[in-house]
Amino acid sequence: MNPIEHGALVSYTFLMTLTPGPTTLMVAASGARFGFVRSVPHLAGALMGYELQLLAAVAGLATLLEHAPAVVTVLRWAGVAYLLHLGWRLLGASTASGAERAAPLRVIEAAALQLLNPKSWFMALATVSLFLPGADADRAGGAALLLWAGVAGTAGMCIWVTCGTGLRRWLDRPSRLAAFNRCMAVALLLTAGWALWG
Repeated sequence: MNPIEHGALVSYTFLMTLTPGPTTLMVAASGARFGFVRSVPHLAGALMGYELQLLAAVAGLATLLEHAPAVVTVLRWAGVAYLLHLGWRLLGASTASGAERAAPLRVIEAAALQLLNPKSWFMALATVSLFLPGADADRAGGAALLLWAGVAGTAGMCIWVTCGTGLRRWLDRPSRLAAFNRCMAVALLLTAGWALWG
């Protein structure tokens, strides 16, 4: 990959990361509820999961999925189940007692969300097909793709956490926080529906 391709990769990944999806909604909600610093493990796990998805795409996952449609179906249902679990968790945090017990996602939990996120799998496969086609898929090219996509993804996700953190003062009332959690839960439910039928 040359410098122009690196720039295009960074721009593409950054813009894709700014579009709403399960992970971006969850990191924004984490920023709103717990602040930026306490959301860092969530952010790190999401980025770790995405790097694993890119690594799988570089290793030829698209070819495997073409010959194993059952795997796609299992991944889709697993992703939907996990999104519903997270939505239920957010709804539980809508009560005062739930808010007191709530904690940010840990690194492993956030990575699991990312690995079960249909949007991020699509993004990883599209990124590799666009920026590392065929003969370019060598170790150096793959390493550069992982590095630059990770940098751009970090920047985009930090924006989501920062936006969520900016809502903290407005969400200082329990009724507002409960409403916010319900809205995030509904957004995750709609995303699960899109993943299942889209």
